[in-house]
Amino acid sequence: MSSLKDKFYNFIVRKNERVRIEYESYVNSHLEEHHKNRMKHWQILMKINWHYRILRKTTPLVLDNKSSLATSKSTSKSTSKSTSKAFCRTPLLINNPNCFSESQLTKRDQPHWMVMSLITYDVISFDIFDTLVLRPFDNPKSVSMLIGQKLGVSGFRNIRINAEKEARDIKEAEFGNREINIYDIYNIIAVKTGIDVEYGVQTELQVEIDMCYANPYMKRVYDILLYQNKKIILTSDMYLPSDMLRKILISCGYEGYDDLIVSCENSANKSGGMLYEYVKKKHCGRGERIIHIGDNINGDVNKAKEHNVDVVFYSNCCQVGAPYRPCDMSVLIGSAYRGIVNNHLHNSVRLYSPQYEHGFTVGGIFVTGYVNWVHEYTRIRNIDKIVFVSRDGDIYKKVYDRFFNDIKSEYIYWSRIASEFTTVKYERMSFINRFINEKISYSNPVFIGEMFKLIGIDFLIKRLSKYSLDADLPISNDTRKPLTNFMADNWDDIVAALENRHTNYMDYLKKAIGNSKHVALVDVGWTGTNICKLKMLIEKELGVLADCLLAGFTSVSGCYLELDHTITPYVFSCQTNKSEFNAHHVSKKPINNLFEIISQATYPSFCGIENGKFEFDLPEVENYQAINEIHQGILDFSDLWMKCFSSYKYMYNISGYDAYAPFKHRIEDLRYFKMFFGNFTVATKVLFNDNNGKLETISNII
Repeated sequence: MSSLKDKFYNFIVRKNERVRIEYESYVNSHLEEHHKNRMKHWQILMKINWHYRILRKTTPLVLDNKSSLATSKSTSKSTSKSTSKAFCRTPLLINNPNCFSESQLTKRDQPHWMVMSLITYDVISFDIFDTLVLRPFDNPKSVSMLIGQKLGVSGFRNIRINAEKEARDIKEAEFGNREINIYDIYNIIAVKTGIDVEYGVQTELQVEIDMCYANPYMKRVYDILLYQNKKIILTSDMYLPSDMLRKILISCGYEGYDDLIVSCENSANKSGGMLYEYVKKKHCGRGERIIHIGDNINGDVNKAKEHNVDVVFYSNCCQVGAPYRPCDMSVLIGSAYRGIVNNHLHNSVRLYSPQYEHGFTVGGIFVTGYVNWVHEYTRIRNIDKIVFVSRDGDIYKKVYDRFFNDIKSEYIYWSRIASEFTTVKYERMSFINRFINEKISYSNPVFIGEMFKLIGIDFLIKRLSKYSLDADLPISNDTRKPLTNFMADNWDDIVAALENRHTNYMDYLKKAIGNSKHVALVDVGWTGTNICKLKMLIEKELGVLADCLLAGFTSVSGCYLELDHTITPYVFSCQTNKSEFNAHHVSKKPINNLFEIISQATYPSFCGIENGKFEFDLPEVENYQAINEIHQGILDFSDLWMKCFSSYKYMYNISGYDAYAPFKHRIEDLRYFKMFFGNFTVATKVLFNDNNGKLETISNII
């Protein structure tokens, strides 16, 4: 009977991934209701199946954090208007005023409190996978792709899935149960591919050892219980035999348990319930109490209770985090991204700030992917130094240096204002446009004398009267033409006045470039103007070749710069990934400012070098704590990614599309930024960040 029930559950829930994620995530967050009102949950399950299987919808029905199907119709209407085709929408933390951050959603006791609830039991049983041990994927089938790569078999994932099903069907037909071991699977794979059985088995085991790591939350629980000399049993529904599981557990730091009981060695499993009877018979004397900890609603909770085993439900990290992740990513990288993020945020060993989580979930994969792409670009072209440009380059260099040391890197100060001062003798029109035409659009007037003093050409004020101008006049449409003529007529004096800035910066730049013959300049974006000016200085005055690498390139009129390889974009341009390009170029939303939140630095924008002294614009000190937390999130993500895939470095090759996807997911609802970054200040203007010396906030910009 239980076997029939399991088959039905697998068909109605697990055969469709969207149904499985939505239903099991809903059950996980309504566990008490699940036990008290099964009929309601069956009704929900039927509606979810109708939604995905009959209507073939791709938008979520239940997972909107409203905990009810009563609003499903309105939810469906609103989600249908979303510009994204992803299954999961922007995190709806903003709809929960009591929620501090995503990691707070997983309401678990701290490890020591869980231990207190377990200490009175005589036997403590742990599930292994997704409880004691985590994989860096939200779908364990993704591991098969890495195995297939090692074996050199195309399409191995599907071969492996079908072979396991076939092996279980054969076992059931011959012995009445579906419990198989890994050799049963590879006996079938060997026939289909010619792979040696033992070689295939050992390859899969090694990949599992490489991928698996200890759940930090459960590791603390386990270690405390071990110290208390508690009898610990590990109980798993698994095709890997116990000797192989022990190797995985040792690699994750788990030793000292009393027994390891695996379904494939006992022709019984947790999902059918009989494995619990075996555990009790072997390890529980008369009157002894046993409790089991696991993540699976059916096998670890319902079946354990049916066999009089107390339970602690440890909600599956990936299922809890599923509603908050983008699903329109490539299969393997997307699975790895979601697995690492969900396991990190929802294992409950720590609560994180929204700023840290933004760095970890949005900035982490982008910066990791970007610096690897930069490294590959420079390696292929034999570039001998990578130059990360301030201020966005600060976090890029930190992550780059964690990953690579074969190509030297340098960090240099550069900015819009510095570029105008340093290239003044080459870029007259740019200088005039920056300090005259742009100032006309400012909400508060910028006065001519004020601007001259900030630039360092106030000695020219006395000449203004010849052009019917005065230092107290604002820069406006009325003064534009005579002021432009004035600057043109006095151009040689302006260039001479700023020559010291030019010379000082070139000395600094020459030292930074060193003996390099070919460098790559790396920045975030957008029009490419400033990085191209830097390229011009390096090539014209230092005689060094320079390539310009940008995350995003928003220029249309300068599209030829991509065609002639002056600029190479990672994520988008007007010729690649057009939807992302349109969001940054066409959209009226302040997408550029929101993207740059992940790569700000804890010092002001650079203005130039005057008399050997580095000068900076207004400091955004109110951002610095948030920036540090964002950067810590980015660094932690990159460290985890590198740790998980250091032996599989092709996993570093994250496409620009995948790297950008989490940010794209965030900007579906700008309320997220207003809630968590509303007071984040941004310098949107050069030298004149509001005439009163104020910076604009994200809330104001939005």
